[in-house]
Amino acid sequence: MVDRLIGGFKALGHNADIFPIPFFPEPKEKLLEQMLVWRSQDLRYISGREIDLVIPTKFPTYFAKHHTKIPWLLHQHRQAYELVGSRFGDFSVEDEDIREQIMLNDKKMFSECKKIFTISDNVSARLENFLQVDSEVILPPLPSMADYLTREPQKHILSVGRLCSAKRPDLMIEALSYLDSNISLKVVGVADEPGYLDFLNSIIRKHHLESRVVLLGSVADDKLRDLYANCHSVYYGPYDEDYGYVIYEASAAKKPIVTLSDSGFPKIQVEKFGTGLISEPNPKAISQAFSQLFEDVNLYQKLQGKSQGLTIKDTWEDVALKIISAIS
Repeated sequence: MVDRLIGGFKALGHNADIFPIPFFPEPKEKLLEQMLVWRSQDLRYISGREIDLVIPTKFPTYFAKHHTKIPWLLHQHRQAYELVGSRFGDFSVEDEDIREQIMLNDKKMFSECKKIFTISDNVSARLENFLQVDSEVILPPLPSMADYLTREPQKHILSVGRLCSAKRPDLMIEALSYLDSNISLKVVGVADEPGYLDFLNSIIRKHHLESRVVLLGSVADDKLRDLYANCHSVYYGPYDEDYGYVIYEASAAKKPIVTLSDSGFPKIQVEKFGTGLISEPNPKAISQAFSQLFEDVNLYQKLQGKSQGLTIKDTWEDVALKIISAIS
């Protein structure tokens, strides 16, 4: 997303670059240290050049010093906010002081910003609910809608996303065990959580799905578009997702999607535009949703026909212009 935003600025004739610093979430005490690391960055000048605008994208980049900070926020440190108390959270009672420091300083840093943009209504709602901070949504566009094709659906479901507990591909793998044996599953994504790939393989072995589940790992963009074009339908079941490119990619390929009732922004968008089905977050319910898609041709075609509604008309140049317009 950041690379494409840089491309949008350059297409408008601006100089733009990325300023990265590695992020280490563990141990939690390191979070406070990294807030200070970013706070020590004075980005008014770099290599003798005056910097006109800094666009932080997530915690703790908005701690950097600059007179014109305009975040386009993917998310804050979610573990300190809405994931607290959920099975995906890792903050305990003993970490409450760290959490309070994060929230207190987040609010202070956001007060320094000229304006705040976010990537979705979900992210904006969190800012308002937790910190009483106002923001405006700019949805990230796909690279090019024209690059996505649709072909005759094959007998497989596609799951796309990082392999971790919060993205919940495990629910789809288990759901496959309830579906007809001629239906298979292709999973795109790389594990970024210790032991999670082993966990997925244990589910595959438990339900004897070795011949029906293919774990593809990372794939190139053209290969991913082929997978969307050829699949029957798409699973996307993260917990309280910030945005979710997958729902837009599936829609661009005219493939119905099944998302979950607690999946956040994807659930809201799929429900709003009618491009798929909403399931409860358990394998049996997910399997029933996909059974509907495989068995009810009229329903399948109806959902396909609504795919054009779930599109983003802005280009990356449009996004860059909206951010620039907030300077004045």
